[in-house]
Amino acid sequence: MLDTEVYSCNSCNGWMRKDFVSSDLKCPLCGDETTVEMRELPQIL
Repeated sequence: MLDTEVYSCNSCNGWMRKDFVSSDLKCPLCGDETTVEMRELPQIL
């Protein structure tokens, strides 16, 4: 497990790893703004 920077939605439960965010940093599920936070996630190989 690694501490990983993610972007979490301010409205729904959506989130994405920093490496996979869209250029506008909007939630892919509902389109709302996202906030940066850290989560402990498995490493992607």
